This record gives sequence, structure tokens and C-alpha cells, in this order.
Amino acid sequence: MLPTSKAFFSTMTVSYASGLIDFLTLRSPDMVTAIYFGRWAVFFYILIYGGYLFLSTQMPFENRASLVWKYRLDYVATIW
Repeated sequence: MLPTSKAFFSTMTVSYASGLIDFLTLRSPDMVTAIYFGRWAVFFYILIYGGYLFLSTQMPFENRASLVWKYRLDYVATIW
């Protein structure tokens, strides 16, 4: 399987988990549980953002002087 396909599948799976965490945050019985679910939601949002950033670097650009190709390592460093 291609790395792009793996990244897309992983990003969609994490998006699904993020939706579940959002629902659990809304249905949490007390404030402490809601805070924990909220922290997990932020963690999942960071993973989703990193996945989208990686997928954006895999797009075929006709202009090799674009910022994504010019600063490709900066995008990878942002994900880490």
C-alpha cells in the first residue's frame, strides 16, 4: 500500500475517533471527565492536522518552486 493511502486511512480513522471523543465530551457526567475527553480531542486534532499536512505535501505540483516543495522539511518538523 502506498504511504499516501496509509496516511489517508489513518487520518480518516483518527477523524472518526475524534468524533466519538467529541460525543463523549458532550455526554460526560461531570466536569473532570469532560476535561479528560477534551484533552484527548485536542490530541486527536493535532494528529489530524499532521495527517492533512503530510497529505498536502504529496500532491503533484507543476510548480516545483512552490512553498510546499521548497520548505518540505519544515512541514515534517511541524508534524513532529
